[in-house]
Amino acid sequence: HMKEAHHAVIRELVVGPIGDADERSCCNAVDVISCPLVAQFIGGSVMIALIAIAVALGHLKDPRAIVPLSRGAAHPSARVRYGVVFGLLTHTEDLAVRTLIQLSQDSDETVRDWATFGLGTQIKLDTPAIRDALAARLDDADPTTRIEACKGLLMRQDERVVAAVQRELSVPSDDD
Repeated sequence: HMKEAHHAVIRELVVGPIGDADERSCCNAVDVISCPLVAQFIGGSVMIALIAIAVALGHLKDPRAIVPLSRGAAHPSARVRYGVVFGLLTHTEDLAVRTLIQLSQDSDETVRDWATFGLGTQIKLDTPAIRDALAARLDDADPTTRIEACKGLLMRQDERVVAAVQRELSVPSDDD
């Protein structure tokens, strides 16, 4: 019965709000975001539901989702933290940016990469905190994260990117 209940919640909270265009036009994002079950799952341990809700809230692009999503930034599951990053992409509100900055330092490579991508190229906001977070990823162990940081700093014409780009260009490629 528990599995059926979880599927019903996911269907109600996730499938409806991001369904086809006809469904979406009659859905009320306020109901989804203000639903007590969203807050319960964001703080809970039902991982698949958490990920689905975080991604669905990201598709809605509603700033009211930022607070519940940000609560998931410290979740023990990297998959949930990735969902949080996805949910926060394109948001420029202070809490969203601070959460992406936090997640750009995550121990998980995918979370770090996507948070860096979100800060670097998915928002045009240019602050010292964003630039510093991107610059901190210039020496990341993951090459994709380093490139995302470079792109973000290039967009902001930050001079710290010059040496990083030179280093990236001097690294032998797999084709060499």
